Amino acid sequence: MFVLFIGNLAIKLNYTTIKIKQEMLSKQPKI
Repeated sequence: MFVLFIGNLAIKLNYTTIKIKQEMLSKQPKI
């Protein structure tokens, strides 16, 4: 149960990181 919670937390954290990276890339001016 606890391991599953840690895994779910890691997935959410990874998903959030990807979303933030995508937003930062989209805000950068295209050269």
